[in-house]
Amino acid sequence: MHLRRILIAGFALLLAIAACSTSDDGDPAPSTTAQPDTTSAATESESATTTTTEAATTTTAEPVATGDESSRENPVPAGETVRVGDWDMKVLSATPDATAAVLAENEFNDPPAAGRQFYIIEVAATYQGQASEAMAVGLTVSAVGDSAVAYSSFEDTCGVIPGELNQFGEVFPGGTQAGNLCWQVATDDLDSLVLIVDNAFSFDEDRAFMALPSEGVAFDAPQVEPIPPEAGEVGTRGNPIPVGETVRVADWDLAVVSVTPDATEAVMAENSFNDPPKEGHQFYVVEVSATYQGADSEAVTLGLVWSTVGESAVAYGFEDTCGVIPNELDQFSEVFPGGTQTGNLCWQVRSEDVDGLLLIMDAFTFEEDRAFLALQS
Repeated sequence: MHLRRILIAGFALLLAIAACSTSDDGDPAPSTTAQPDTTSAATESESATTTTTEAATTTTAEPVATGDESSRENPVPAGETVRVGDWDMKVLSATPDATAAVLAENEFNDPPAAGRQFYIIEVAATYQGQASEAMAVGLTVSAVGDSAVAYSSFEDTCGVIPGELNQFGEVFPGGTQAGNLCWQVATDDLDSLVLIVDNAFSFDEDRAFMALPSEGVAFDAPQVEPIPPEAGEVGTRGNPIPVGETVRVADWDLAVVSVTPDATEAVMAENSFNDPPKEGHQFYVVEVSATYQGADSEAVTLGLVWSTVGESAVAYGFEDTCGVIPNELDQFSEVFPGGTQTGNLCWQVRSEDVDGLLLIMDAFTFEEDRAFLALQS
């Protein structure tokens, strides 16, 4: 089970690096086909208008410290926000003995080893960089106590945990990821545990030690407004491909056929084992058409990566899918030149993101080839 989680994490990290290695404003504009598409793109009555204001500096409602002066013996005080790399990190709460909650979350979770217990912390991480990034690309998070042996995110994890932090989703400037992290911690370390936050891929000495809140103490998440994207060339986040137009990404011509912003009822009816969306979320279905224009043959999943993003500036990726959905897009069958696959994609999105949601199309390569498509007129 642990090996499978590591393999999935590694694959997700590769996707995150590929997707986040480009700026949405600095990408070369994707080629578009200007003529109206023959498909009938849906126009919802509640129209969504993409903001095209100039980018501004992100402001936070509270001071942000640096980890320069912090140490194991002198950590940043609990409740303060600290900047490491391009991320502002804040610990919101701690549950030193979360063993019962973790074991109840999934029947296949193993209990902690003798002399250990599951320790959960809730964190909020806000991206303050210029382009976009997944938290797993920018930060590594661990913990250490009096034993002087750190607890890492791979060797000491807890299995499937409630409210797990999404570390692999793409985050745009001002976007915040919030959720839980968990380690299997020696009981002798509980009272002395501090958080370690490192700049993941930097050779600079950029790290912070953070004190953890006492049990029962909770801090509010930082109030940060996402930065509106600049109005770039057509196909960027600030100027997406209009509804009804076709765009080429890699060797594929893509178009949005229709959208169902609240497909929760239809998805739940499709399979009795589907879980309902999280509180404050809904299932959003997008019907797409993908025509292969390459010289050989290819499956959709080998050429393209799909995601969506709204005004929260946090992208919805493979972690946010809906389960079994009606008329799901066949992404695995081989397609020859001129062949077309049409079907549905689905994400579990925040209800507040619905009106401004955009589809993101990435080539499954490390080249800069992506496009943002409007989903509603």
